[in-house]
Amino acid sequence: GRGQPVRLERAGDAEVGDLRPALGVDQHVLGLDVAVDQPGGVSGEPELNYVEAARREKRAALEGLGVAAFAYRFDRTHLAAQALAAYDPAMGDDGPAVSVCGRIAAFRSQGKTAFAHLEDPSGRLQLYFRKDALADQWAIVDLLDLDDHVGITGTLFRTRTGETTVRVASGTVLAK
Repeated sequence: GRGQPVRLERAGDAEVGDLRPALGVDQHVLGLDVAVDQPGGVSGEPELNYVEAARREKRAALEGLGVAAFAYRFDRTHLAAQALAAYDPAMGDDGPAVSVCGRIAAFRSQGKTAFAHLEDPSGRLQLYFRKDALADQWAIVDLLDLDDHVGITGTLFRTRTGETTVRVASGTVLAK
């Protein structure tokens, strides 16, 4: 009746076995019997999907290179919108030096170069990575994923397609 507490127990118990058909509940809906019977029980280790597993492997590789997965500090000079506004097409390939930070929203690797879009609260800015310019830091670029937070220092220029871009001179992983 109403007001009486219902005790939930394992699926093999008579009380739950009697209660489920009366409520029209399938035996696996409550999930208790399934969770308890799984290896590790209710508090067992959850399985990682392939994306989580790959991100953790890359994080371990970064730490193996001596790169902290969570940096302590980065000195930003410009927001993305400020960096875009600081570039004048008359500057050509010699645009101003900027330090920007934000989340990687897009990433395209093309052999010895890579492009990414960095997103911060003010907008998006394209990044251009070159293997020969980054030397030892190129190994870090290979370990970047979408949604990683990075700090980037470089100079602004305009690509052939007309997009204002940071030519990356150095980078810092702020959060993996």
